[in-house]
Amino acid sequence: LQKTCMLTLQKKSRRYSERARKSVESRIARLGYKNAKEEVENITHYLTNYAPLTVNVNAATTLQYLISDTHYRSMFEVSGYEEERDGWERRMFGGWYDADTDHFERPKYGSVNFC
Repeated sequence: LQKTCMLTLQKKSRRYSERARKSVESRIARLGYKNAKEEVENITHYLTNYAPLTVNVNAATTLQYLISDTHYRSMFEVSGYEEERDGWERRMFGGWYDADTDHFERPKYGSVNFC
């Protein structure tokens, strides 16, 4: 399931990425940079290889669970956001993660820290 979902998302994101890349290159060129394509490649390289991945937690309320549990769990596994998540994951992953999929099998989400 995970591999199928990732391949589906990879194909979908390639299309979006190419459109976004062209838009960013155009904006960078309008700002006066000589080689917008190279600038976007440099930014992409940094984000892919060096930008830190941050998982945001409130240590006061969650540290005890992170220490005592055997796995990192998403808020959907422990908080009951199933209906909300089902809708947007259906749109994002094309229905691969349906309501019957165990929450542990679903993706864990984080954020990229640009600071």
